[in-house]
Amino acid sequence: MVTLRGISEENIGEDRGTVIVETGESGVVTWHRLDLVVVAGRWRLAGRTAVPAPASDLPAVEVVLSDASISLGGVMVGGNANLHVVNNGSTPHELVLLRGRGGVDVTVGRIVPLAPGSASTMVIRDLPAGDYSAVCNLLDAEGTPHSAIGMRAVFHVS
Repeated sequence: MVTLRGISEENIGEDRGTVIVETGESGVVTWHRLDLVVVAGRWRLAGRTAVPAPASDLPAVEVVLSDASISLGGVMVGGNANLHVVNNGSTPHELVLLRGRGGVDVTVGRIVPLAPGSASTMVIRDLPAGDYSAVCNLLDAEGTPHSAIGMRAVFHVS
């Protein structure tokens, strides 16, 4: 279950606005800008964009997404880190964190698709010890998941 942890940087006008929301799920915290518009007298979501996390004192781990790989440039000890995710690829990519449980991969966090050249931050707090995978499951033009063509990295939290 995703939990709304906070709302900041509200900028609400008469018929449109933006807010920054902080959400948490299974020890993973992410931030998004929500673009809002009024349609037929009701507020509607017009768009969602991943945004960087505020500065913190957690260890930084660089995660680079390319068109055929995911590179993790650090070690996550104790399940606490700022994952700074950069899309160096030529197409949009996402980052999905999976934890293996009894032969089944369970999603523990996700950064929505990032446009080429863009970046976002995922904050990890108290992620349980175990083996994890970082993948991109977006599909290429032929319908093949990016994870099947190399966009998968395995890491361990101790």
